[in-house]
Amino acid sequence: MNLGNCIEIKNKIAIIDLTDGVRQVSFNELNDMCDGIARGLSKYKIGDHVAVISENNIELIAYLYGSMRAGLIPVLINPNLPKSQIEYILQDSDAKCILRKEDFNSIINYGEYESVDANENDNALCLYTSGTTGNPKGVMHTHGSRYWILKKHSASMVTNRSAILTPIQYASALSNIQLSLFSGNSFVLFPKFSPKVVIPAIEKYNITTISAVTPLMNMILNEKVLLERTNLQSVRTIRLGASITKESTIVEAKKHFHNASIFLFYGITEIGPSLFGSHPTMKTPMMSVGYPIPEIQYRLVDGVLQIKTPTMFAGYKNKSDYLTEDGFYDTRDLFTIDENGFYYCHGRADDCFKSGGNMIVPQEIEKTIECHESILTCAVVPVDDAIKIFKPVCFYVGSASPDDLREFLKDKIETYKLPREFWNIEEMPVTHGGKIDRKTLIDNARKLWNQKQ
Repeated sequence: MNLGNCIEIKNKIAIIDLTDGVRQVSFNELNDMCDGIARGLSKYKIGDHVAVISENNIELIAYLYGSMRAGLIPVLINPNLPKSQIEYILQDSDAKCILRKEDFNSIINYGEYESVDANENDNALCLYTSGTTGNPKGVMHTHGSRYWILKKHSASMVTNRSAILTPIQYASALSNIQLSLFSGNSFVLFPKFSPKVVIPAIEKYNITTISAVTPLMNMILNEKVLLERTNLQSVRTIRLGASITKESTIVEAKKHFHNASIFLFYGITEIGPSLFGSHPTMKTPMMSVGYPIPEIQYRLVDGVLQIKTPTMFAGYKNKSDYLTEDGFYDTRDLFTIDENGFYYCHGRADDCFKSGGNMIVPQEIEKTIECHESILTCAVVPVDDAIKIFKPVCFYVGSASPDDLREFLKDKIETYKLPREFWNIEEMPVTHGGKIDRKTLIDNARKLWNQKQ
């Protein structure tokens, strides 16, 4: 077994790369490139870590699969991270070399290569967390755990062409790529996310599947004129995840993507994508992330999801104590379960805060605000308060005025949940992975609040 070999071999387009003009490679051509990279890296010892620092492109995919074929462990690093974070990851991972696009031709050595035979418990690749609450952590995935994902979910990729909208270094994009190559389906790689580039490409390249974190989908939906003049009939599936999706986003998406079924999915860097599935007979409710998968164990502890699964990661590099005593992983995400057993995600427990002794769950307030017809998206964050400890404030994208929102909310939420200030912004700041950047919003809120005092 070797995860680097999990590519369908056939003479069909595998990748359409829009990051440097328009380039295409077939599955056969990609397989030859991966063998060439494995040959070029064969001087390193089996088990060595190699850092891959690159934007989305064909070369990054070849580095990923080729290094695994050679028995090496690729460490995927987003080049747009702060320099200090990149330096930390390089040191923490003990990477033996750095692989970049500009060095590709000097590394590749074309020719057949017999891949290293890996055990299912051997480490296959390393993904680093975003590091929003401290230094990034290296998440180690094994050949066996990632292969389980491919076998479990590849059937959903039939006659599919996916749009890869986020950096490959993030779990959802990586999983989409691995599933596509394993099942013989193509995908389109984009340069840095821009809805003005993505929307026309949907029509031009007959994209059938869009997997996106919600802030990016909101940015797409904000381009109403471009959406109206683009043929979007090829899109059959839209999968939204990673950050909390509001009902208003789904409703708006259905107005433009008439042929698409829209699903919410839940996955995390440590374990993988799509940790819930479908009910055998019942339709998944609109706002649910799905129904339990039989092979996975779930439990809620104080409303927080803990999970045990065959896709469990092998641990954090250079760290321990990542599981409970009985082997569950604590996601730190808040969930509820309905009477039929469907699960609903309500955001990070870390995002919650107390105001005057009352617990504030930002996503609960955001969901209500986004019911206003003139609001596209919003985020509620805390500011310091000498008496209450914290008070909620709100940033939003939309045409409503702050007074409109106060009037709209006065009979819909408790007084202590009402944001003390509303700030209208052109677009939400997002992290490199496409999630709402709450840390930046908290910093901005603190400055605006202090200016007001």
